[in-house]
Amino acid sequence: MKQIAIVGAGPSATFLVQQMQKKLPRCSITIFESSIETGSGFPYSPKGAQIEHITNVSSNEIPDLPTKLIEWWRDQSVSKLAKYGMDNATPSEDTVVPRLFFGEYLQDQFKSVGSSARANGFEVTIISDAKIATIAIDQQDVILSTENRTFTFDLAILCTGHVFPKNLETKFSGYFDSPYPPSKLARTANHPVCIRGSSLTAVDAIATLAKNNGNFSHEAGRLKFTLNEESPNFSLHMYSKSGLLPVVRVYMEEPYAGITALLDPKMIQREISNNDGFLPIDFVYQTAFLQPLKEKDRELFDAIKDLTIEEFVEHVIKLRTQKPPFELLRSECIESVQTFKNKTPIHWKELLAGLSVTMSYPAKHFSAEDRIRLQNNLMPLIGVVIALMPTSSAEQLLALHDAGVLTLTAVSDDAKVHTVGDEKIVFELQPGVQQQYKMFVDCIGQPPMDVTEFSIKGLTETGAGRQALIRFKSAEQGRIEQSKHSKNVIMVTEKDYYLVVPGFDISDHFQLVNKDGQFSEQVYMMSVPFVSGLNPDYSGLDFCDIASQKIVQHIHNGRDSKAEEVSNRASSHDGQ
Repeated sequence: MKQIAIVGAGPSATFLVQQMQKKLPRCSITIFESSIETGSGFPYSPKGAQIEHITNVSSNEIPDLPTKLIEWWRDQSVSKLAKYGMDNATPSEDTVVPRLFFGEYLQDQFKSVGSSARANGFEVTIISDAKIATIAIDQQDVILSTENRTFTFDLAILCTGHVFPKNLETKFSGYFDSPYPPSKLARTANHPVCIRGSSLTAVDAIATLAKNNGNFSHEAGRLKFTLNEESPNFSLHMYSKSGLLPVVRVYMEEPYAGITALLDPKMIQREISNNDGFLPIDFVYQTAFLQPLKEKDRELFDAIKDLTIEEFVEHVIKLRTQKPPFELLRSECIESVQTFKNKTPIHWKELLAGLSVTMSYPAKHFSAEDRIRLQNNLMPLIGVVIALMPTSSAEQLLALHDAGVLTLTAVSDDAKVHTVGDEKIVFELQPGVQQQYKMFVDCIGQPPMDVTEFSIKGLTETGAGRQALIRFKSAEQGRIEQSKHSKNVIMVTEKDYYLVVPGFDISDHFQLVNKDGQFSEQVYMMSVPFVSGLNPDYSGLDFCDIASQKIVQHIHNGRDSKAEEVSNRASSHDGQ
């Protein structure tokens, strides 16, 4: 039997084992998990959620698992449902659920997939409370070591999940590098609290802080927030560069596109071959967004068909800033209810979410110029649109705003924190404009991680893995960017300039790429923050599902991907 290791026992492991049953002959699978809990993953466990946090996906938006969420929900006991304020009388495929409840569902799916694999002749071993410390690779084996044991495998798949480092948090009281685990924010705060960021991460922090400093109630059909007696001075000051809130969830005609959202690999290879080894971002935008929009919403298509990506982003931002953010949020809550009631999708939002998935996987083949365009222009908009805030969360934000507790302010690109001392944190909104806080929560979301920060040692140290770089199509543009951002652009030759992007260099099949540009047949990398440079849309269950399909299909094929993959990165920066 082939001996396969999976490091990390979250949803990625579930999808991997599920795919292995479909594609591989019987093999031995060993799953390592650093904690006791298996299956749920960070966002749906106590590490990432409390009772007040809600999923932003419903049953019909989840990739295929052994049991649909709605069916599993119907089978749960009255006491379990009561714990989450739920019942099993009216479950709907469109309904979002508490994240910890969803975590229990994912735990059961993990167990079910493992049991099914064993019944089909696979050997499945789960080793929990086992943190892998080092990895070593030789010509035949992958050697994984914990503090006191060593294991040998034919190949390993690394899916260690989210990482939220603690930096200033360990030095200053009241400063939090992230809102996770949320239990640390479950405190009374009789003073203003600074929230940096307005993504769903910020919504998480706001939910926990609001729960511990006040109460929500329904009056005259509207949610109302009242401060606790011990927190009369509590308020939440939210700051973001865009000054925008996430879009509220709407009905989706095709809620989970999955692998069908991806472009035909042969089409991608043809475009790469015809464009000097690069995949043009404009081609992906035209093919995966504009062309489908023409069929679904001809009026909007005619209005934007001649706009560049940058002009389209500007157009949408202009529309979203015509109203103050909370006024827009209120109208989107009404719109959300209507779309679900009438089963009427908003096509451009649905297609933009699909574009994010479609664009993420071939993004490693963009030129550095296009990668900068993606990062600076399209991804910020996609991040707002595909966040899809649950209506209940949006209503809580509105209640807090109506109570005078929550504000949102746009800040400049160079806004920064000055930590002066315990309980005295200065946030500079723009040059010369500062606010002082006792409590500051950084909510910009999962940060991309440098390869040196990967918890399992041995990849970069031995040259088995290397930093992800993307080549500039124009050496002149590379020189210009290097003059502006010297740390992020390197020159290999006078004609070859590279953009340094976060994380490891990987193939289309998530194979690790070594220092000589060779694609590993033994180690696959899908750890969330360490693939973000080459896969910008790198989180969520759709990522777990699609990445798992690509990895297992490659293991099944057993081919050297260098014969398959055209890449502007594969060997041109050898040894860098």
